[in-house]
Amino acid sequence: MQVELDISGRIEKNEDTVLGMGGALERTLLVQKRQKSFMWNLIEGVESRRGRKRRGRSAQSIRLFAIMCYMQLIACPSNVTSAVIDKDYYGHEGTIKAYILDLMRVHGHDPNRIHISFGAVGKGAAHSVAIAVFRGDKVANVVLSAEDILEFY
Repeated sequence: MQVELDISGRIEKNEDTVLGMGGALERTLLVQKRQKSFMWNLIEGVESRRGRKRRGRSAQSIRLFAIMCYMQLIACPSNVTSAVIDKDYYGHEGTIKAYILDLMRVHGHDPNRIHISFGAVGKGAAHSVAIAVFRGDKVANVVLSAEDILEFY
């Protein structure tokens, strides 16, 4: 079976961000805008304490998108073998996939269980559930805090 992932509300903008999953399983992750501003400050602090060069906001956004995709994919039942991620970060698909697979390996999940590809998801189930939560018509399945995200840094 296959799932699709689509985002509503850009990560780098000062607005809520919802990652919707549709297909074999409908599920949404929400990062509220007030959590994002707090999170950006925490990430910069964590990276500077580790002696890392400060990443730009777009690199951090791509990493956060990959973390959210990872969180959605590990929630999939074992009969899900394929995931199509919408091309919201065009040109960064290889980086996003590498982050997701690395997170799977580090956290003890089989990176080969789900085949990850990128494509135009369109107005499918993933888009429908994401936009419904973004607009406030539905409640998100999971509301992420800055601390939830930081455990993956």
